[in-house]
Amino acid sequence: MPSILFVSNHCFIDYASGAALAARDLFIALTKRGWSTRVLSGRMLDSPTPGIDKLVERYQPGVQTRSVETAAGSYLLHDLVDQGVSIRIYQPPKTSTQIPLEEGYPFLQLLDEELTQRRPDVILSFGGGWLERGVLAVAKRHGIPVVFWLRNTEYKRPDLFENVAGAIVPSNFSAEYFKKTLSLNFCKVIPSLVLPERVLCKQREPRFVTYVSPTPAKGVFYFARIASELGRLRPDIPILIAVGRGQLKWFEQTGLNVIGLPNLKIAPPTNNPREFFRLTRVIVAPGLWEETYLRTAVEGIFNGIPTLASRRGGVADTLGQSGFLFDVHPRFTPATRLVPSVAEVRPWVDTIQRIFDDPAFETEQRNKCLAESQRFAPEKIISAHEDYLADIAKTHANQATAPTRSLHEDLVSLQKYFPTPIDLEKFAAISGTQ
Repeated sequence: MPSILFVSNHCFIDYASGAALAARDLFIALTKRGWSTRVLSGRMLDSPTPGIDKLVERYQPGVQTRSVETAAGSYLLHDLVDQGVSIRIYQPPKTSTQIPLEEGYPFLQLLDEELTQRRPDVILSFGGGWLERGVLAVAKRHGIPVVFWLRNTEYKRPDLFENVAGAIVPSNFSAEYFKKTLSLNFCKVIPSLVLPERVLCKQREPRFVTYVSPTPAKGVFYFARIASELGRLRPDIPILIAVGRGQLKWFEQTGLNVIGLPNLKIAPPTNNPREFFRLTRVIVAPGLWEETYLRTAVEGIFNGIPTLASRRGGVADTLGQSGFLFDVHPRFTPATRLVPSVAEVRPWVDTIQRIFDDPAFETEQRNKCLAESQRFAPEKIISAHEDYLADIAKTHANQATAPTRSLHEDLVSLQKYFPTPIDLEKFAAISGTQ
């Protein structure tokens, strides 16, 4: 029976994270295919709410929680099982933007112990900080291959990939991007898995224009103008904002009274996207970053919901022949706080109105979505992941080793990647090597 371990400081059970949802769907599917699946997950969340405590609470009463004392202090370990996937969540006492040594080192010790006790055939990981480099270093010292999941375009250093056995990207755009920017020629293109049973609505009452996760990168300032125009021209068209990992406070900076529109409703964060897909007639996604894969659009495609999106990154790969792509001027970026003019959003607003006013046109768009859903058939995507991961494991099957040095000795070279200079004596004390 093949075995796989997912390792990342990004929280595996974070339902506000598209990457975490993709990992969860994949591991559930691999478990059903006979794989032995385990997870060692950290505390990084895409949204500060609801927080790890609330996320873990969803799995009660089947959660075992214990406090662990170390030289650096104490932390909590939550062990739970989700549809056959064994998950361990590491929760340090404090959280911060930067991961301090005192927080990161115990996580790597947990990984070292995990690989000693239950050696997996392959590790799947993502993240570009010093802690993720530590994960690669620990895997290397045990001779276990790591497949890196390249989920976004924020990776800027090719040396991060020196110790990886392979990489999975969700779109052709991603493969070309990393080939051009980091000279990575080994990226395997496999779309992220979306399990229809998690997103497909048995019954729908499609009424709303839906926007998900209000953030600058997701085009909150651009959407503000679209919503404002719909409120002015077509107050009969209802708008739904699904908060997700976003924050409604961003609308306050737009200068437009979006939240006060009488035709607007708010959907709070949820681990069940069917709650808002059931009510959605069209998705608007004016993203301003180079999105590698638009998961929300795929979830909509399964429900026959067309997406209106900006023509950036790999969104065209995701939509295929469904939905609509619009050019957005280069001056709009995730770093800008610019609201577009009425003229610039006119094509978006006109398309929305046509979907609501022309039944034949709307039916045509729905059918295009359902046709595109075949590209994302779970059986096809699961098999592609399974074949690639099994091939990596087989290729490196004879490279397993027993560590010959202490964990401290293997990790001390990573100090150049730490966010702040470290005290090596303190480092050694935390590792227990003094």
